[in-house]
Order: sequence, then C-alpha cells, then structure tokens
Amino acid sequence: MLDVGANVDSKPEHLVQFAVNGRDLLPGDVRAPAAAGGLLSIGEEEIKGNELTREVYTRLKQSPVHFVGMWKAATSFRAKWM
Repeated sequence: MLDVGANVDSKPEHLVQFAVNGRDLLPGDVRAPAAAGGLLSIGEEEIKGNELTREVYTRLKQSPVHFVGMWKAATSFRAKWM
C-alpha cells in the first residue's frame, strides 16, 4: 500500500506517477512480478468511480506498473492478486 498524502487536486498524470514511483521504491526482491498495484475505488468494475478515477484507471492500464485493476477497501486483503 502506498500512502501519498491527501490531495484533493491530484491530476491523473500525478496519480499514475505516484504509482510508478511506488513501484520503483520497492526493494528488488519485492519488485518481481508478484508486486502488483490496484486503484482504490467504490467498486471493482472499471466503470465505477468518478471521472478522475476512471481516467487514472485507463492510464494505469497503459503504464509500466503491474496494474491489476480496481479494488475496494472492504476486499483489499482478500484480493486475488495478493
């Protein structure tokens, strides 16, 4: 989990960069294919969330991050990618 601080004015490109930076900060042994990133949202479907969330989803799919999709807090520790 990456905590980048509270910022209500984040732009999609900033959130994607936070994900890339978080991936790059992982120790080498954790950075292996098992290290995955998800986007916290109100549901697991890609159509869920506001415009910002959906735009970040689209950009993360195209990023170098091993992006596994949306996840919600209630199921975060039972996620299939953990």
